[in-house]
Amino acid sequence: MSQNIIRVVAVLVQDHNDNILLVRKRNTDTFIQPGGKPEAGEDTLDTAHRELLEETGLDLSTDRFKYIGSFTAPAANEPGFEIIAECVRVRLRTGEGSKVRADAEIAELNWFTPTQASTIKAAPLFQDIILPLAIGEFAAN
Repeated sequence: MSQNIIRVVAVLVQDHNDNILLVRKRNTDTFIQPGGKPEAGEDTLDTAHRELLEETGLDLSTDRFKYIGSFTAPAANEPGFEIIAECVRVRLRTGEGSKVRADAEIAELNWFTPTQASTIKAAPLFQDIILPLAIGEFAAN
């Protein structure tokens, strides 16, 4: 395994219409899921909560997060690195999506339909793993 590994928690945020929230950090051109590196002593859900609050202003109880899995993908903004991402999903209730705002290191955030999300410049983790899982889940419903 490569020495160039970054461990992160990534959050798939969907609204009640299955739109997906993606963010773009300052000085980058790639959309990614909200999330980030765990701090000392944090578990996956604590990291998801903290990062979502810091980056989007959403303050959601950790019991609303559903664990999706652990995935490895090329890092979007760090050439030569791979990420190991613990991924969780949260579905927002009607009206909660209107409360999001770009904060911390986030330059932009947008809601995308699954079709739109498949056409934008997004991180390999999202495009190759998370979006197909999400689309598969929509089809199963």
